[in-house]
Amino acid sequence: MRDDDGRKLDRVTLEQVRMRVARQVVEQRVRPQDAAAALGLDRSTVYGWALKYRRGGVEALRSRPVSGRPSKLSVQQQARLSSLVRQDPRTLGFAQALWTRELVRQLIWREFGVSLTVAPVGQLLRRLGLSPQRPAWRAYEQDPDAVARWKSEQYPAVKAEAGEVGATIFFADETGIGWDERAGTTWAPVGRTPVVTTTGKHIKVNIVSAVTPRGALRFAVYPDTFDAAVFIDFCKRLMHDAVGPVFCVVDGHPVHRAGAVNQFVAAANGRLRLFFLPGYSPELNPDEWVWKNVKHDRLGPAGLIDERDLAAKARSAMHRLQKLPEVVRGFFGDPDLAYITALGSPPASTPRPTMCTWRPRPTSATAGQAAYPAHTQTSTTRDAWTQRMDRAESVEIAVYQVSLSSVTTCDYRARRRGGGNIDVHRTMPDLGRQPPDNGARTEHTSDPKRTRSIGKPQVSGSPPRS
Repeated sequence: MRDDDGRKLDRVTLEQVRMRVARQVVEQRVRPQDAAAALGLDRSTVYGWALKYRRGGVEALRSRPVSGRPSKLSVQQQARLSSLVRQDPRTLGFAQALWTRELVRQLIWREFGVSLTVAPVGQLLRRLGLSPQRPAWRAYEQDPDAVARWKSEQYPAVKAEAGEVGATIFFADETGIGWDERAGTTWAPVGRTPVVTTTGKHIKVNIVSAVTPRGALRFAVYPDTFDAAVFIDFCKRLMHDAVGPVFCVVDGHPVHRAGAVNQFVAAANGRLRLFFLPGYSPELNPDEWVWKNVKHDRLGPAGLIDERDLAAKARSAMHRLQKLPEVVRGFFGDPDLAYITALGSPPASTPRPTMCTWRPRPTSATAGQAAYPAHTQTSTTRDAWTQRMDRAESVEIAVYQVSLSSVTTCDYRARRRGGGNIDVHRTMPDLGRQPPDNGARTEHTSDPKRTRSIGKPQVSGSPPRS
């Protein structure tokens, strides 16, 4: 067969060629022998297409369905097979939990007495609307009723209470990242398996993190084993960064229910509350997606040298995710987490506390030294902010951070420049302890002295976020 033989074309392409050639021969008076020579077809074939076009138009040149060999399974048997494959293979007496083409082939022989090879079984499954997929594993100890109550009753109550008291809801979890976090593929010559060198030592670091539906991420890296002291330290850091109370949603890990943790929560006087997810339900915690992003997507293809390299790359992966709140918010798009996003924002009548209070700067030096109230939770709208900026030559931004023991105030002086821009100048050196706003980020390590703020208060060209 020649290289330009028209019979090498697929059915869809050949159909378009028939229509085009027939139009040219009939309407544009192209010689049939010239069209046949150009396309590698016989002259009689082109004459036949032109005749069909004259008699029936374009519809006469369309491809007809190819019957082929009839299926060995009837329509009723195919429908029965489709319903069986949608079940767990173990319920049908098989030892495996995942369907394979070979397992389906055995099922067809057992149920219908029809023998098929593996390749037609795959084609049959695709015709039935099935495809090979990676399953989501669930613990059989999970209580479906408890999961339903959490989604429909318990979490809505937590959300409503948080809106009333101005609390921030965090979903927290912890994990260990070890030397065996390997994933991904690489390019290599065909038939030659590539070799990637990495450490063979059993190294490990522990990370605790918490996320909010608005995309905020807080984390801490600990070299020690996760215990009550570590969890309490992390809770202190969450409270240090938050303006109002902290509602922390966690799983049923024994550390979360330890006596020391319960005593710490009781001593917080409402500044910290813990809420527990149903047992064996990690899919209800959006923080699990943080581990997928860090372990599989970032550390899996990285390659590790030693424990310091592991800790540095883990911290770098967390910092990267911390700078991408839109990615964190995307985690809540998981269908299993729809119960969080479906509830929306707190009621409009409930004011949300802010971290900034805006006032016109006093003109006199004596008045400028007057102390502002220790803690003011004032929500400033965009219109009010604009009006104050129009009539005030400069403003004082009082940024407050609240903890169990003390209230620390960091002041910024913002002077208005031409064009409405604001340049920020520090007036107090204690900026390392400043809590970030929604646009800033905080890095926490196991050493409280190394805690530092990343980012700047959002005061340039736009009002503060409420």
